[in-house]
Amino acid sequence: MKALCRCESERVSLIHLEKLVYYMKLNPLARHQVYRDDGIRQLLILKNKTRCKETLKQTRMGLAMLGHVGEVKERGIRILSLDGGGTRGVMTIEMLSKISELCNQPIHELFDLIVGTSTGAILAFLIGINKASLPRCKQMYDMLSQDIFQANRIMGTGKLFLNHAYYDASTLENIFKKELGEDLVLIDTAQYTGPKVIAISSAVNQTVLQAYLFRNYSLRPDQKSTTYMGSSKHKLWEAVRASTAAPGYFEEYLIDGIVHQDGGLLTNNPCALAIHEAKKLWPTTPIQTVVSIGTGVYHGRTSPHTAEFTSLREKLMKLVASATDVEAIHTILSDLLPSTDYIRLNPNMSIDVSLDESRDEYLRQLEQDTRNYIDKFSHKFDTVSTSLLKRKTFVNRCKEKLELKLKLHGVTS
Repeated sequence: MKALCRCESERVSLIHLEKLVYYMKLNPLARHQVYRDDGIRQLLILKNKTRCKETLKQTRMGLAMLGHVGEVKERGIRILSLDGGGTRGVMTIEMLSKISELCNQPIHELFDLIVGTSTGAILAFLIGINKASLPRCKQMYDMLSQDIFQANRIMGTGKLFLNHAYYDASTLENIFKKELGEDLVLIDTAQYTGPKVIAISSAVNQTVLQAYLFRNYSLRPDQKSTTYMGSSKHKLWEAVRASTAAPGYFEEYLIDGIVHQDGGLLTNNPCALAIHEAKKLWPTTPIQTVVSIGTGVYHGRTSPHTAEFTSLREKLMKLVASATDVEAIHTILSDLLPSTDYIRLNPNMSIDVSLDESRDEYLRQLEQDTRNYIDKFSHKFDTVSTSLLKRKTFVNRCKEKLELKLKLHGVTS
């Protein structure tokens, strides 16, 4: 830190900066020391005076490790919450496509924080970190349904007895590694501009079942979340693998002594958690928009079950379905937040579709159901686009410039 502060050469400055970031990644105590030694201010000074792209990347990553997130892009915090729901995530893609079309911007430019559970975590990482196009996301869902869920039923039953999982997790892992990168670590993505992103799993080998947050940023060393476990040190594919480990579908996932299962067991609708985390990141910034997207709800009658006993697989699938209720959170948030700031989008399904549906005609029907919903509730999507596109006022911009100037000069109040 001292050497970095004394540097006048851009090249030497970058060398010291890379060492500093490396030590903070290596040892959490180093991160605490840098924070106590006014590291945020020093890195902000460097960030504002540098013209070197590599130095800019390293300062972004260093600031993210110290818990500094900067100002939001627009008037307030814009939050995107994505429910779990297996291959029903094709409905989420349809709705995001409509929002992107109305705003004439890619989704990753419209939100400050994107939070997802299970299938929502996959989309959160693809869109928020990889900045993948929505057609590319749809291709991946088609790949998931074909390569994983069209598994041989006899093999699946055998795996269910051996591993408590119906499908082969190694195939799933290979797809995640291919799409997200085999070695890319969450905190490393902070060197690029983009939204803060969270994938949620359930830590099941704790005294009490707890939500676990895989973040692509860190909280400030002096500000621990009072509720949630979490880390930014894991690889992207590991985070998504942990979040999608639905009991009965995929084998649970062990990493650093914590056993992870599907985040939907606790927070299938992660919207309330997303708001909590957003206020940790930007405590003095108002919320501008919260968009909560579901993966469909079926109100029709299900076909009667005539068998005298249900199979082990069916028992597990029903257990997961009952644990992943999403509407209770919506009911609470709709009472707490103004209807112009909080919008819940969750289409009705014309057919009862399971989380592991792989038949093409069923998935295409879900897409059609979503398009029907978009047409019927077009006013909701208009509200979303209007709310997302509220720009900063002149007063907002002047206030931010003043606050930054005070930070650079070490004035804290």
